Amino acid sequence: MTNIKKDNKILIYPGETLSELLDERSMTQAELADRIGRPYKTINEIIKGKTGITPETAIQFERVFGVPANFWLNLENNYQLALIRANFEKNIQTEFEVAKKYPYKEMVRLGWVSVENNMEKIVQGLLDFFGVTSLKNIIEKNIFVGVQYRISVKKEYSKEAIIAWLRKGVIDAQKIDTKDFDERRLKDNLVNIRSLILSNSQDFLPKIVKILADCGIALVITKNLRNAPINGATRWISPKKALIQMSIRGKYSDIFWFSLFHEIGHLLLHQKKDVHIDFGEDGINEEQERQADEFAAEFLIPKEKLNNFLIKADRFNYSNSIRLFAREIKVSPGIVIGRLQHDKVISLNQFNGLRLKYEWVS
Repeated sequence: MTNIKKDNKILIYPGETLSELLDERSMTQAELADRIGRPYKTINEIIKGKTGITPETAIQFERVFGVPANFWLNLENNYQLALIRANFEKNIQTEFEVAKKYPYKEMVRLGWVSVENNMEKIVQGLLDFFGVTSLKNIIEKNIFVGVQYRISVKKEYSKEAIIAWLRKGVIDAQKIDTKDFDERRLKDNLVNIRSLILSNSQDFLPKIVKILADCGIALVITKNLRNAPINGATRWISPKKALIQMSIRGKYSDIFWFSLFHEIGHLLLHQKKDVHIDFGEDGINEEQERQADEFAAEFLIPKEKLNNFLIKADRFNYSNSIRLFAREIKVSPGIVIGRLQHDKVISLNQFNGLRLKYEWVS
Protein backbone atom coordinates (compact mmCIF):
# COMPACT_ATOMS: atom_id res chain seq x y z
CA MET A 1 0.00 0.00 0.00
CA THR A 2 1.32 3.42 -0.99
CA ASN A 3 1.12 6.40 1.30
CA ILE A 4 -0.77 9.41 -0.09
CA LYS A 5 0.72 12.88 -0.37
CA LYS A 6 -1.66 15.60 0.74
CA ASP A 7 -0.79 19.31 0.91
CA ASN A 8 2.91 18.36 0.66
CA LYS A 9 2.51 16.01 3.65
CA ILE A 10 2.51 12.22 3.62
CA LEU A 11 -0.83 10.80 4.72
CA ILE A 12 -0.04 7.46 6.34
CA TYR A 13 -2.48 4.64 5.76
CA PRO A 14 -4.01 3.03 8.91
CA GLY A 15 -2.15 -0.28 8.56
CA GLU A 16 1.19 1.45 9.03
CA THR A 17 0.02 3.07 12.26
CA LEU A 18 -1.24 -0.30 13.50
CA SER A 19 2.09 -1.94 12.64
CA GLU A 20 4.03 0.72 14.56
CA LEU A 21 1.74 0.28 17.58
CA LEU A 22 2.26 -3.49 17.54
CA ASP A 23 6.04 -2.98 17.51
CA GLU A 24 5.75 -0.50 20.36
CA ARG A 25 3.76 -3.00 22.43
CA SER A 26 5.96 -5.94 21.37
CA MET A 27 2.83 -7.65 20.13
CA THR A 28 2.63 -9.89 17.08
CA GLN A 29 -0.14 -9.84 14.52
CA ALA A 30 -1.14 -13.34 15.64
CA GLU A 31 -1.44 -12.22 19.27
CA LEU A 32 -3.61 -9.27 18.29
CA ALA A 33 -5.82 -11.58 16.25
CA ASP A 34 -6.22 -13.84 19.30
CA ARG A 35 -7.00 -10.91 21.60
CA ILE A 36 -9.85 -9.63 19.44
CA GLY A 37 -11.05 -13.04 18.24
CA ARG A 38 -10.42 -12.35 14.56
CA PRO A 39 -8.51 -14.38 11.94
CA TYR A 40 -4.83 -13.63 11.52
CA LYS A 41 -5.54 -12.93 7.85
CA THR A 42 -7.76 -9.97 8.78
CA ILE A 43 -5.00 -8.29 10.81
CA ASN A 44 -2.41 -8.98 8.13
CA GLU A 45 -4.58 -7.46 5.40
CA ILE A 46 -5.18 -4.33 7.51
CA ILE A 47 -1.42 -4.03 7.99
CA LYS A 48 -0.89 -4.33 4.23
CA GLY A 49 -3.68 -1.90 3.43
CA LYS A 50 -5.79 -4.49 1.66
CA THR A 51 -8.63 -4.25 4.20
CA GLY A 52 -10.05 -1.17 5.85
CA ILE A 53 -10.81 -0.65 9.52
CA THR A 54 -14.52 -1.08 10.23
CA PRO A 55 -16.37 0.41 13.23
CA GLU A 56 -16.39 -3.05 14.87
CA THR A 57 -12.63 -3.41 14.40
CA ALA A 58 -12.07 0.14 15.69
CA ILE A 59 -13.88 -0.69 18.94
CA GLN A 60 -11.84 -3.90 19.30
CA PHE A 61 -8.58 -1.97 18.82
CA GLU A 62 -9.77 0.55 21.43
CA ARG A 63 -10.16 -2.21 24.02
CA VAL A 64 -6.77 -3.76 23.25
CA PHE A 65 -4.66 -0.61 22.88
CA GLY A 66 -6.66 1.98 24.82
CA VAL A 67 -6.68 4.18 21.71
CA PRO A 68 -10.20 5.63 21.03
CA ALA A 69 -12.23 4.00 18.26
CA ASN A 70 -12.73 7.44 16.65
CA PHE A 71 -8.99 7.70 16.13
CA TRP A 72 -8.95 4.53 14.03
CA LEU A 73 -12.09 5.46 12.10
CA ASN A 74 -10.82 8.98 11.36
CA LEU A 75 -7.51 7.53 10.24
CA GLU A 76 -9.32 5.17 7.87
CA ASN A 77 -11.78 7.77 6.57
CA ASN A 78 -9.11 10.40 5.97
CA TYR A 79 -6.97 7.94 4.10
CA GLN A 80 -9.81 6.65 1.91
CA LEU A 81 -10.92 10.20 1.13
CA ALA A 82 -7.36 11.20 0.21
CA LEU A 83 -7.02 8.08 -1.94
CA ILE A 84 -10.22 8.85 -3.84
CA ARG A 85 -9.25 12.52 -4.22
CA ALA A 86 -5.84 11.55 -5.57
CA ASN A 87 -7.43 9.27 -8.15
CA PHE A 88 -9.93 11.98 -9.03
CA GLU A 89 -7.18 14.55 -9.56
CA LYS A 90 -5.31 12.07 -11.71
CA ASN A 91 -8.40 11.59 -13.88
CA ILE A 92 -8.64 15.37 -14.37
CA GLN A 93 -5.81 15.08 -16.89
CA THR A 94 -8.12 13.13 -19.19
CA GLU A 95 -10.43 16.19 -19.28
CA PHE A 96 -7.87 18.59 -20.76
CA GLU A 97 -9.00 18.37 -24.39
CA VAL A 98 -12.66 18.81 -23.49
CA ALA A 99 -11.85 21.77 -21.22
CA LYS A 100 -10.06 23.58 -24.05
CA LYS A 101 -13.36 23.88 -25.92
CA TYR A 102 -14.86 26.06 -23.19
CA PRO A 103 -14.25 29.85 -23.28
CA TYR A 104 -12.54 29.88 -19.89
CA LYS A 105 -10.67 33.17 -20.37
CA GLU A 106 -13.87 34.92 -21.35
CA MET A 107 -15.65 33.39 -18.36
CA VAL A 108 -12.84 34.75 -16.17
CA ARG A 109 -13.29 38.22 -17.68
CA LEU A 110 -16.98 38.14 -16.79
CA GLY A 111 -16.21 36.98 -13.26
CA TRP A 112 -17.87 33.58 -13.63
CA VAL A 113 -14.75 31.60 -12.68
CA SER A 114 -11.43 32.34 -11.01
CA VAL A 115 -8.21 33.19 -12.83
CA GLU A 116 -6.20 30.02 -13.45
CA ASN A 117 -3.18 29.38 -15.67
CA ASN A 118 -2.60 25.75 -14.79
CA MET A 119 -4.64 23.37 -16.94
CA GLU A 120 -5.53 21.10 -14.05
CA LYS A 121 -6.92 24.05 -12.11
CA ILE A 122 -8.84 25.24 -15.16
CA VAL A 123 -10.51 21.84 -15.37
CA GLN A 124 -11.28 22.01 -11.66
CA GLY A 125 -12.69 25.50 -12.14
CA LEU A 126 -15.01 24.23 -14.85
CA LEU A 127 -16.05 21.26 -12.74
CA ASP A 128 -16.92 23.60 -9.87
CA PHE A 129 -18.79 25.98 -12.20
CA PHE A 130 -20.92 23.22 -13.67
CA GLY A 131 -21.24 21.35 -10.37
CA VAL A 132 -20.14 18.01 -11.81
CA THR A 133 -17.43 15.41 -11.23
CA SER A 134 -16.61 15.15 -14.93
CA LEU A 135 -17.11 17.43 -17.92
CA LYS A 136 -18.89 14.48 -19.50
CA ASN A 137 -21.62 14.89 -16.89
CA ILE A 138 -22.61 18.49 -17.62
CA ILE A 139 -26.41 18.56 -17.40
CA GLU A 140 -26.84 21.44 -19.87
CA LYS A 141 -25.49 19.20 -22.64
CA ASN A 142 -28.79 17.34 -22.52
CA ILE A 143 -30.57 20.46 -23.74
CA PHE A 144 -29.13 19.84 -27.19
CA VAL A 145 -30.76 16.43 -27.40
CA GLY A 146 -33.97 16.94 -29.36
CA VAL A 147 -34.29 20.60 -28.40
CA GLN A 148 -36.00 22.94 -30.83
CA TYR A 149 -34.38 26.34 -31.22
CA ARG A 150 -33.78 29.14 -33.66
CA ILE A 151 -30.19 29.63 -34.77
CA SER A 152 -28.42 31.61 -37.45
CA VAL A 153 -26.94 29.56 -40.25
CA LYS A 154 -24.78 32.53 -41.21
CA LYS A 155 -22.61 32.69 -38.11
CA GLU A 156 -20.45 30.20 -36.28
CA TYR A 157 -21.50 29.32 -32.79
CA SER A 158 -19.95 27.33 -29.98
CA LYS A 159 -21.95 24.63 -28.27
CA GLU A 160 -19.65 24.88 -25.24
CA ALA A 161 -20.15 28.66 -25.01
CA ILE A 162 -23.92 28.21 -25.14
CA ILE A 163 -23.75 25.51 -22.45
CA ALA A 164 -21.68 27.80 -20.20
CA TRP A 165 -24.12 30.68 -20.75
CA LEU A 166 -27.08 28.48 -19.85
CA ARG A 167 -25.32 27.19 -16.72
CA LYS A 168 -24.67 30.75 -15.54
CA GLY A 169 -28.40 31.37 -15.78
CA VAL A 170 -29.14 28.47 -13.45
CA ILE A 171 -26.49 29.60 -10.95
CA ASP A 172 -28.02 33.09 -10.80
CA ALA A 173 -31.59 31.78 -10.76
CA GLN A 174 -30.84 29.69 -7.68
CA LYS A 175 -30.18 32.94 -5.81
CA ILE A 176 -33.70 34.25 -6.56
CA ASP A 177 -36.47 33.20 -4.20
CA THR A 178 -39.70 32.60 -6.09
CA LYS A 179 -43.21 31.54 -5.24
CA ASP A 180 -44.65 28.46 -6.91
CA PHE A 181 -45.45 29.04 -10.57
CA ASP A 182 -48.91 30.51 -11.03
CA GLU A 183 -50.12 30.89 -14.61
CA ARG A 184 -53.14 33.00 -13.65
CA ARG A 185 -51.00 35.42 -11.65
CA LEU A 186 -48.60 35.72 -14.58
CA LYS A 187 -51.41 36.58 -16.99
CA ASP A 188 -52.82 39.10 -14.54
CA ASN A 189 -49.43 40.84 -14.30
CA LEU A 190 -48.61 41.08 -18.01
CA VAL A 191 -50.10 44.57 -18.24
CA ASN A 192 -48.09 45.69 -15.22
CA ILE A 193 -44.90 44.46 -16.84
CA ARG A 194 -45.75 46.13 -20.15
CA SER A 195 -46.38 49.46 -18.39
CA LEU A 196 -42.72 49.53 -17.34
CA ILE A 197 -41.67 50.04 -20.97
CA LEU A 198 -42.23 53.76 -20.45
CA SER A 199 -40.06 53.90 -17.35
CA ASN A 200 -37.55 56.74 -17.56
CA SER A 201 -34.73 54.76 -15.94
CA GLN A 202 -33.53 51.20 -15.76
CA ASP A 203 -34.94 50.72 -12.29
CA PHE A 204 -37.70 48.85 -14.10
CA LEU A 205 -35.57 45.70 -14.10
CA PRO A 206 -35.75 44.96 -10.33
CA LYS A 207 -39.50 45.57 -10.58
CA ILE A 208 -39.86 43.00 -13.35
CA VAL A 209 -37.73 40.53 -11.40
CA LYS A 210 -40.01 40.97 -8.37
CA ILE A 211 -43.23 40.60 -10.38
CA LEU A 212 -42.01 37.46 -12.12
CA ALA A 213 -40.64 35.96 -8.89
CA ASP A 214 -44.11 36.31 -7.39
CA CYS A 215 -45.39 34.35 -10.41
CA GLY A 216 -42.83 31.55 -9.95
CA ILE A 217 -40.30 32.74 -12.53
CA ALA A 218 -36.65 33.65 -11.99
CA LEU A 219 -35.54 36.34 -14.45
CA VAL A 220 -31.78 36.72 -14.88
CA ILE A 221 -29.72 38.90 -17.19
CA THR A 222 -26.57 37.19 -18.45
CA LYS A 223 -23.94 38.83 -20.60
CA ASN A 224 -23.26 37.00 -23.84
CA LEU A 225 -20.21 34.94 -24.55
CA ARG A 226 -18.69 35.17 -28.02
CA ASN A 227 -20.11 32.57 -30.38
CA ALA A 228 -23.23 32.26 -28.24
CA PRO A 229 -25.54 34.84 -29.89
CA ILE A 230 -28.55 34.30 -27.66
CA ASN A 231 -31.33 36.79 -26.95
CA GLY A 232 -32.99 34.62 -24.35
CA ALA A 233 -33.81 31.15 -23.11
CA THR A 234 -36.71 29.64 -21.21
CA ARG A 235 -36.84 26.38 -19.28
CA TRP A 236 -38.03 24.82 -16.05
CA ILE A 237 -35.40 24.30 -13.36
CA SER A 238 -37.92 22.60 -11.07
CA PRO A 239 -41.57 21.58 -11.42
CA LYS A 240 -42.65 24.82 -9.74
CA LYS A 241 -39.94 27.25 -10.85
CA ALA A 242 -39.29 28.54 -14.35
CA LEU A 243 -36.22 30.38 -15.60
CA ILE A 244 -36.19 33.20 -18.13
CA GLN A 245 -32.61 34.08 -19.03
CA MET A 246 -32.03 37.26 -21.03
CA SER A 247 -28.91 38.65 -22.66
CA ILE A 248 -27.84 42.22 -23.42
CA ARG A 249 -27.20 41.63 -27.12
CA GLY A 250 -28.01 44.53 -29.41
CA LYS A 251 -28.74 46.90 -26.50
CA TYR A 252 -31.82 48.26 -28.26
CA SER A 253 -34.72 48.37 -25.81
CA ASP A 254 -37.26 47.04 -28.33
CA ILE A 255 -35.19 43.85 -28.73
CA PHE A 256 -35.16 43.37 -24.97
CA TRP A 257 -38.89 43.86 -24.54
CA PHE A 258 -39.81 41.69 -27.51
CA SER A 259 -37.48 38.94 -26.26
CA LEU A 260 -38.93 39.17 -22.74
CA PHE A 261 -42.51 38.71 -23.91
CA HIS A 262 -41.35 36.07 -26.38
CA GLU A 263 -39.97 34.03 -23.45
CA ILE A 264 -43.08 34.65 -21.35
CA GLY A 265 -45.07 33.41 -24.33
CA HIS A 266 -43.25 30.10 -24.18
CA LEU A 267 -44.26 29.65 -20.54
CA LEU A 268 -47.90 30.35 -21.28
CA LEU A 269 -48.19 28.48 -24.57
CA HIS A 270 -45.95 25.45 -24.24
CA GLN A 271 -45.30 22.47 -21.99
CA LYS A 272 -42.96 22.33 -19.02
CA LYS A 273 -40.73 19.73 -20.62
CA ASP A 274 -39.91 22.11 -23.48
CA VAL A 275 -36.64 24.07 -23.58
CA HIS A 276 -36.38 27.16 -25.75
CA ILE A 277 -33.21 28.94 -26.83
CA ASP A 278 -33.86 32.11 -28.81
CA PHE A 279 -30.95 33.08 -31.02
CA GLY A 280 -30.70 36.66 -32.21
CA GLU A 281 -30.62 36.13 -35.95
CA ASP A 282 -33.26 34.59 -38.18
CA GLY A 283 -32.75 30.98 -38.97
CA ILE A 284 -34.74 27.84 -38.46
CA ASN A 285 -38.22 28.86 -37.28
CA GLU A 286 -39.91 26.05 -35.44
CA GLU A 287 -43.63 26.20 -34.78
CA GLN A 288 -43.24 27.01 -31.09
CA GLU A 289 -40.89 29.89 -31.88
CA ARG A 290 -43.40 31.30 -34.35
CA GLN A 291 -46.14 31.08 -31.73
CA ALA A 292 -44.00 32.88 -29.13
CA ASP A 293 -43.13 35.55 -31.72
CA GLU A 294 -46.80 36.13 -32.46
CA PHE A 295 -47.63 36.31 -28.76
CA ALA A 296 -44.96 38.96 -28.12
CA ALA A 297 -45.80 40.97 -31.24
CA GLU A 298 -49.53 41.03 -30.52
CA PHE A 299 -49.10 41.92 -26.85
CA LEU A 300 -46.73 44.78 -27.58
CA ILE A 301 -48.57 46.12 -30.65
CA PRO A 302 -51.97 44.61 -31.47
CA LYS A 303 -52.18 43.83 -35.18
CA GLU A 304 -55.50 45.63 -35.62
CA LYS A 305 -54.11 48.84 -34.16
CA LEU A 306 -50.96 48.52 -36.26
CA ASN A 307 -52.99 48.15 -39.44
CA ASN A 308 -55.01 51.24 -38.58
CA PHE A 309 -51.80 53.15 -37.99
CA LEU A 310 -50.37 52.09 -41.35
CA ILE A 311 -53.49 53.36 -43.10
CA LYS A 312 -53.61 56.73 -41.34
CA ALA A 313 -49.87 57.49 -40.88
CA ASP A 314 -48.55 60.71 -42.40
CA ARG A 315 -45.85 59.50 -44.77
CA PHE A 316 -44.43 63.02 -45.03
CA ASN A 317 -43.97 63.27 -41.27
CA TYR A 318 -43.59 59.60 -40.41
CA SER A 319 -41.48 60.09 -37.29
CA ASN A 320 -44.16 62.25 -35.70
CA SER A 321 -46.85 59.71 -36.61
CA ILE A 322 -44.77 57.01 -34.95
CA ARG A 323 -44.46 59.07 -31.78
CA LEU A 324 -48.21 59.71 -31.65
CA PHE A 325 -49.03 56.05 -32.27
CA ALA A 326 -46.56 54.92 -29.60
CA ARG A 327 -48.17 57.33 -27.13
CA GLU A 328 -51.60 55.98 -28.06
CA ILE A 329 -50.73 52.35 -27.35
CA LYS A 330 -48.51 53.27 -24.38
CA VAL A 331 -45.14 52.01 -25.57
CA SER A 332 -41.91 53.76 -26.52
CA PRO A 333 -41.40 54.85 -30.15
CA GLY A 334 -38.57 52.33 -30.40
CA ILE A 335 -41.04 49.46 -29.94
CA VAL A 336 -43.01 50.69 -32.95
CA ILE A 337 -39.89 51.25 -35.03
CA GLY A 338 -38.56 47.80 -34.22
CA ARG A 339 -41.86 46.28 -35.38
CA LEU A 340 -41.93 48.33 -38.57
CA GLN A 341 -38.34 47.36 -39.36
CA HIS A 342 -39.06 43.69 -38.70
CA ASP A 343 -42.15 43.81 -40.94
CA LYS A 344 -40.07 45.63 -43.61
CA VAL A 345 -42.40 48.59 -43.63
CA ILE A 346 -39.30 50.75 -43.20
CA SER A 347 -35.63 49.99 -43.75
CA LEU A 348 -33.52 48.44 -40.98
CA ASN A 349 -31.62 51.66 -40.25
CA GLN A 350 -34.52 54.06 -40.62
CA PHE A 351 -35.47 56.10 -37.50
CA ASN A 352 -32.90 54.32 -35.36
CA GLY A 353 -32.36 57.60 -33.57
CA LEU A 354 -35.73 57.07 -31.90
CA ARG A 355 -34.78 53.62 -30.61
CA LEU A 356 -33.68 53.67 -26.99
CA LYS A 357 -30.55 51.76 -25.99
CA TYR A 358 -29.94 50.11 -22.65
CA GLU A 359 -26.56 50.01 -20.94
CA TRP A 360 -26.70 47.25 -18.34
CA VAL A 361 -24.75 47.71 -15.12
CA SER A 362 -22.99 44.56 -13.85
